[in-house]
Amino acid sequence: MLKAASIIVAGIIIACIETPMLLKNKLIKELWAFSLLLIVGVMLGVLQTLHLPVPNPTEIITIIFKPISNEILSIFK
Repeated sequence: MLKAASIIVAGIIIACIETPMLLKNKLIKELWAFSLLLIVGVMLGVLQTLHLPVPNPTEIITIIFKPISNEILSIFK
């Protein structure tokens, strides 16, 4: 539990360091991207330290593209 808390604290520190600079330079799109990636990274880090199942991005891509692949292969057979 201490590891998960330290990951969250590290994420908060990183956000506190980077966010003012992005706001000062009016980089709103970059701030959104930074925030999204930081939140996802912290969530994945916490899930791994708590030994919870972490979703594999390859499985999601396979679910999306498998039907398309099957249709394309059926056309060429």
